[in-house]
Amino acid sequence: MGRSVRSILDCVIHPYKHQKARAATKEQEESALTQNKGASSPPIKINTTTNQENEDWLPSTMTGPPVSAYCAPRSCQLTETPTPIPLLSRTRVSETAAVLRFGLPDTEQPLNLSTCACILAKSEIEGEMVVRPYTPISTNHNVGYFDLLVRNYGAAGKMSRHLHEIKPGVTTSVSF
Repeated sequence: MGRSVRSILDCVIHPYKHQKARAATKEQEESALTQNKGASSPPIKINTTTNQENEDWLPSTMTGPPVSAYCAPRSCQLTETPTPIPLLSRTRVSETAAVLRFGLPDTEQPLNLSTCACILAKSEIEGEMVVRPYTPISTNHNVGYFDLLVRNYGAAGKMSRHLHEIKPGVTTSVSF
């Protein structure tokens, strides 16, 4: 059963739990933004909880309704020049997958990725330059960050394993 179908069924069965999770997520995001207002660096929210520890916390990109925000092609913050960016949080959503929230270079603007576009993750891993495409699950409505849902394929997936090993709060060795 896919994640979206399971979420829909879970919302029907446990609607109060998801309303509570959305409210808690919104409060956490607002609190982080308020604490860092006027700061030059992006607000860093470190979240290393797992489903077993706290089932109520999910990133807003997985709990809220989709929001449409059109962007013209070639207006993305991430250009052809590789840019190292910070990993803000990691939220485990299954045994092998997590939502990774990355900060953007301009924390006052959305990613501005056009429809059907992907971003390229680049990093030197074990002496080899590895490049992999990823499509964010967040929308252009989200300001200052984007979310990737990444499955860890272990030894078979160099980039996915590397992304899962990055510590939250650190500017990554991965460029986008």
